[in-house]
Amino acid sequence: CGGSFQMREVLCEKLLGTSELAVVKPSECNIDLKPVVIRRCAVSDCAPYWRVSQFEDCPVTCGSSTRFREVVCEQLQRDSQRRVIADSACAVDSPKPPVSKPCALVNCPACWQSSRYAPCNVSCGGGIQERRVFCEQLQIDGVIYEVGRDVCDSDGVCEEPAATRPCSQTDCDPYWVTDQYGECSVSCGGGTQTRTIGCRQLLGIGLTVDVPLENCDQDIRPIDTRSCAVRDCPTYWRIDPFNDCSVTCGGGSQSRAVQCMQLKASGSLEEVTDAECSQHETPARVQVCGDTDCTPYWDPPQYP
Repeated sequence: CGGSFQMREVLCEKLLGTSELAVVKPSECNIDLKPVVIRRCAVSDCAPYWRVSQFEDCPVTCGSSTRFREVVCEQLQRDSQRRVIADSACAVDSPKPPVSKPCALVNCPACWQSSRYAPCNVSCGGGIQERRVFCEQLQIDGVIYEVGRDVCDSDGVCEEPAATRPCSQTDCDPYWVTDQYGECSVSCGGGTQTRTIGCRQLLGIGLTVDVPLENCDQDIRPIDTRSCAVRDCPTYWRIDPFNDCSVTCGGGSQSRAVQCMQLKASGSLEEVTDAECSQHETPARVQVCGDTDCTPYWDPPQYP
């Protein structure tokens, strides 16, 4: 089948006088009468068949992939040409051989992977960016799985990336710091409390240092003094010393100023009514003095 040729040998012969046949030169025969030397034979198409190539090399060495090969239905036809024809012509006698098959059916070595770094945890003064570092493995089912860190440690085919890195290593703006206020200067009547203020700066290396007060923003400088004990004090008697006695002997008196006073929340000392000091005993404003006998002296009457 498939078309071919048959060939034969055609000789020019001559019958000799001896009644023997002898082969002579072709030119001695009539060339126009020379029989054909070749003719076609098996002039029919051959049965179709599957032409199968070798499988290609596996594209990977692990993890699962597929090898392919060429499988076509071919036929040697009557003109001696081999032609690819429809698969259905070959499938009549035999199913089509597979064109692919799995390969590299072993787990790949595990390797470290990492996520993107998170934003820096600070904007200045030296911070830290973090990311997740994990171990992945391409397995024989063709799926990448996250596996235990020990798998990457044991395979050792790639270096574990860092999970953190420094960031924002620039100096921050100076800022104000304050201590606690001290005790009030008084318990009532309006006093003051003071505190210490300072200026600090966080450097890009992560170190905080004291800097001159002029380095901080003066528009937002905190106060270092405030009012306290802003309430009226209890009233009390203010007592002046007694004046000199009105006499030196024979019984006299002396007086003094006694005032009810109160230190107000505003800090001013004011005289208030005696009634507001009623919770205290009122001091005497006058007392007897010079109660000693005088030296005797003559007291003659007037002449008539």
